[in-house]
Amino acid sequence: MWKIDKGAYLMGNNDEYDNRTIRWLEKCESGKFFDIEIPKPYLLRPANSNIGHRFVHRVMMVTVGGTIAAEYSKGELSAEKGADGKSMMDRLLSEVPEEYEIWCTDVAKKDSSAITSLELDSILAVVKRDYDEFHDFLVIHGTDSIEETPIYIAHSLQNADTTVLFTGAQYSMDAPASDGPNNILCSLKLFTALNGRKFVGVVANSIGVAAGQSCKIDDFGTIFLGPVASRKYISLDR
Repeated sequence: MWKIDKGAYLMGNNDEYDNRTIRWLEKCESGKFFDIEIPKPYLLRPANSNIGHRFVHRVMMVTVGGTIAAEYSKGELSAEKGADGKSMMDRLLSEVPEEYEIWCTDVAKKDSSAITSLELDSILAVVKRDYDEFHDFLVIHGTDSIEETPIYIAHSLQNADTTVLFTGAQYSMDAPASDGPNNILCSLKLFTALNGRKFVGVVANSIGVAAGQSCKIDDFGTIFLGPVASRKYISLDR
């Protein structure tokens, strides 16, 4: 059983909320869900306890790798040697609104061109594991296959009332002109804008696009939205 540091993990002012969180953490201890071993979650940033638990917006971040998480190894940018969720978010957390409680599960460190069915099913397993505790899931993903993975997840979650957003970047989080921080902050803003509505899609360049209606043409800043009759997107400004 996890040793719960109430100051680190819990609101501390609502027993029902805190007890529910403890039960969820105990469930995560098993590590295996739907025959897939997935890592335990960890808390990236608690919400401001003064705002009250009813106004807390809980988000589970799932990291899979990609350029956004990549770091240099032997002179080359490598997703496999890349950052985990904590390292990626450390420099960004001060910009996250105080109502957000952000958790993370690090599933993989892979270039998205090398993602297999194991990583796809691991993302799905995290959503199913945490479905009762989180409505909103943010998947940090490489851009090479960021248009395909949401289609698989959307199809697999047809009967689930949840929001799963995918985002990535053309530059790593520690690059001077990285688009990663803005993409992550815009994803959080889209969770708020959707207000609990079911949605699976991609966020990039201040645009949210439904799964199956995006493709990378030249770079991550160019998104094809498909036929006018089926365009579904929300414009976001940081």
